[in-house]
This record gives sequence, C-alpha cells and structure tokens, in this order.
Amino acid sequence: MFTFDVKTLVYIKLDYFMMEIVQLPATTVAVIPVSCGFEELSVLVPPVFQKLSAPDYLSGLKKNPLELICITKDIQEGIFNEGVGFLLNDSATLPVDMELWTIPAGRFVKYRHEGLDTPASFHKIFVWMKQHQLEFTPDHNDHPHFEIYDLTSHQADYFVFDIYVRILEVTG
Repeated sequence: MFTFDVKTLVYIKLDYFMMEIVQLPATTVAVIPVSCGFEELSVLVPPVFQKLSAPDYLSGLKKNPLELICITKDIQEGIFNEGVGFLLNDSATLPVDMELWTIPAGRFVKYRHEGLDTPASFHKIFVWMKQHQLEFTPDHNDHPHFEIYDLTSHQADYFVFDIYVRILEVTG
C-alpha cells in the first residue's frame, strides 16, 4: 500500500460502499506525464504502466517497487494531464523523462476499485460524496485525484486499485 508514515495517516471507514476518509500529507511523486483526450488515455497510459512496472526498470529509485501511482493533475478543455509514476527513494535522482508532481495534503475519499468499469467507480464516489455533503471539484482543476496500483494484484482483464478523490475544504 501507499508508503506513508503511520503517524500521518488517519482514516475513518464509512458505510457499505467501503469508502474511507483519509488524511494524507503532501507527497511528491516522480511521474512520466501524459496529456491527451479521455479516449486516448486507454491507448497512451498502458505503455507507460508497462514500462514502469517492469521489475528491473528504475528499481533502485522506487520506494516501493510493487506500486505505481496515476495522478490526474487537471483537465483543461477536454485534455487530461496525467502522470504515471512512483514514490522516489530519498537519495534517488530523477530520471530525465520524469517530472516531480505533488499530491497536496488534505482529506481524501478512498475507494477500492475492482473490475473494468473505472468510470462507474468514480460515479459511485461522487454520488457518495454528495450524499455525505462532501465537496469536490468534478473537473479536477487545481484539485487532483490519484490512483494507487498494487502490481501484485494486477491482471490483464481485471483491475484492482485504490482511488483517492480530494475533499474540497469549504471555509465559511
């Protein structure tokens, strides 16, 4: 699972959808950026996953070699700005084809996705958040969500990963 200091992770399990609210610290991730329309994501992102999930590829740089992170940084005029990557070891040097992106500190709704219909899982999350009066930014601008893939559970025709959607803190 995502490698956080246990002292900084606080969570509350909520109702039958197995949604959790988790408090996460700001976290920097080394990513290979991908920018494209929604339809192209399924074509352009898998080769990046394959490259980064190869056991010997950059293995000395990864804090957890069995975990990949996909971040949707924002969506601008139908273009998704995504990054696929991993947590760097503290002493690692960033590879030339990668960038550092920061997942902001805050509260997130966490949901375990299983299967092939990822949009349905996001729909469940957003409906659940509305039902629980939790604010979110549906277009993700300045408000990223991210997914954590455990490579030990990955299968070609069935996906299992955790989705994190940031809760927008409303100030009165």
